Amino acid sequence: MTEQRQALDLRLVPASLAGWATALVVVHSGFPISLHVGSWLFAGALLATVGVFALRGARSSAQATTTATPSWWRRTEVLILHMALSAGVASGVALSAAQTQHSHQESGWADAVTSEVPVSVTFRVTRDALPVQQLSGDGYRSQAIVTSWGENPHPVRAEVVIFTDTELEAGHRYTATMRLSSTAAAERATAVLRPFGSDEPRQRSPDRWAHISGVFNSLRDATAHQASYAVGESPALLPGVILGDRSAQSAELTEAMRVSGLTHMTVVSGTHCALVMGALLGLSRMLRMPRWSTLPMLVCGLVLFVMLVQPAPSVIRAAVMGSIGALAVFAGRGRASSALLCLCVILLLVLVKSRVVV
Repeated sequence: MTEQRQALDLRLVPASLAGWATALVVVHSGFPISLHVGSWLFAGALLATVGVFALRGARSSAQATTTATPSWWRRTEVLILHMALSAGVASGVALSAAQTQHSHQESGWADAVTSEVPVSVTFRVTRDALPVQQLSGDGYRSQAIVTSWGENPHPVRAEVVIFTDTELEAGHRYTATMRLSSTAAAERATAVLRPFGSDEPRQRSPDRWAHISGVFNSLRDATAHQASYAVGESPALLPGVILGDRSAQSAELTEAMRVSGLTHMTVVSGTHCALVMGALLGLSRMLRMPRWSTLPMLVCGLVLFVMLVQPAPSVIRAAVMGSIGALAVFAGRGRASSALLCLCVILLLVLVKSRVVV
């Protein structure tokens, strides 16, 4: 007797596709268009929701007076429900982008990026700097979030890419006079920053987040130090396999990994999250912890792992999928893989702010 295959759960596919299409539009649009698109979609979602409740009430009344209702009635109700959900997700994506774009315009950051005037910028480095070759010689490429800009600091939150001659430490805040240049509309970074003249970024006094990041930076450095005792190419490969840190890899090794199709081994992915969560789940069962404590333990462990490997887009995607998977297993719905994937897409599209177009 053959085992019956489980049907795919495609109920969230229309909503995820609607969110994707809306994101494609708003990342190439400005604040007014994003706001109008989001407002109209939100109104459409409300109207469709009212229609669903009206149809459901009418169907209940019809069932109370007759023995059966037409089959098209139920299909129409399901169709309108999908329209309401799709419009709601799309409006969330558009309004999230509009909020980010509005904050960039109100703070003047959008105008500062398009102008060629150097400005004073305060930013926090989010990931370890990567060595790069610049026109002036060896340098570093860092990813950061600008927290304020200008002589009279204007608060803002904008992702940027920074090229410097000195290595910047992840988690710390820096201030410098920078030259700004805009990026493509679909890029996560709103601008590329380079020091103006010889003004290299100056580290500011450490705050609470810098101290917390320092703990995880120490763990990363300790991992790389222990890997240095290995033989062959292992000192360069182990930090990449464990933490996604490829800074120690030579250009020859990186090219060899690319040609052999093994580059994915040195990138943090869902496999890392699955191993972390599996180890925590096994530990909880060994300690005979109550079932209700399993989910908070898995989520906390996943958050700590993300902070350890630093929140790159691929890491956030894997962590969100892992969190949803853990919740599904806890709720007894571990086989709904397609629905979980769509839910992951929806959450990332809504929560990850779209950048401002300049």
